[in-house]
Amino acid sequence: MTMNPLFAASLPLILPLIKESESLKLTAYLCPAGVPTIGYGHTGGVQLGDRITPARAEELLQTDLAEAAAIVDRAVTVPLTPGQYGALVSFVFNVGAGRAASGKDPGKDGFVQLRNGKPSTMRVKLNRGDFDGAAAEFGKWIKGGGRVLPGLVKRRQAERALFEGVSLAAATAEAPIAQAVEPVGPPPVAQSAPGRVAAGGLAVGGALTLVSELVTPALQVAQQAQQVADQVQVAQQQVAGVVDVWQGLLAKGPLVAAGVLAVALVATIMALVRERRATSL
Repeated sequence: MTMNPLFAASLPLILPLIKESESLKLTAYLCPAGVPTIGYGHTGGVQLGDRITPARAEELLQTDLAEAAAIVDRAVTVPLTPGQYGALVSFVFNVGAGRAASGKDPGKDGFVQLRNGKPSTMRVKLNRGDFDGAAAEFGKWIKGGGRVLPGLVKRRQAERALFEGVSLAAATAEAPIAQAVEPVGPPPVAQSAPGRVAAGGLAVGGALTLVSELVTPALQVAQQAQQVADQVQVAQQQVAGVVDVWQGLLAKGPLVAAGVLAVALVATIMALVRERRATSL
């Protein structure tokens, strides 16, 4: 099956964002919303105690992203850039399509449908061509398990930056994300018709900056680690040099070594005395 070109173009933009936000977990756990989760935010058919490999986590991520992309394809009727498309895929990957309440099922708010059976405000504004209004809706979906999650706040900022094609410093700081989320308040009631997504131009500027912001902290840590390693190596070389000198003196005889040590000690004491006098002046 051929991959949607728009989806393919958006993957390099959203994979760093999603992996940074979701965090890789090889053992199933309960996310802040109380949903059994594993891998990179995968929830389908997961039970506590389940374990997977990193390779399996990658497979699940690709499958989940493809499903999220299919939801965006069906729900959006206006042309999108890869940045806009990728931001929506990341958003749907996190919040889901949503479903209306029915019987004992309380339903779930999502990008396509709210629990009250109406479409989300983001979807309605987007399909009306109100891209600014749709972008503003990202910041309203920051709650998981009934409370605001700082990780979701940062993720929505990153998704909005990608959607708008602008840079946003520190928008993707490390923080695990709840897979199940709900908006801050009840979105307005509105209707919209489903459709297909048309390809658009590439909003690369802000997206590439966003990816750079994800990579830069890791590079800084690596550089700091290399500096520490270099310092340790220098110290080891200095110690080795001192040992070699001392062994050479001992080879000349204990008296020679003792004499050199005494001279070094006297020189050190005199230097300390001079330093103290200079300080007192």
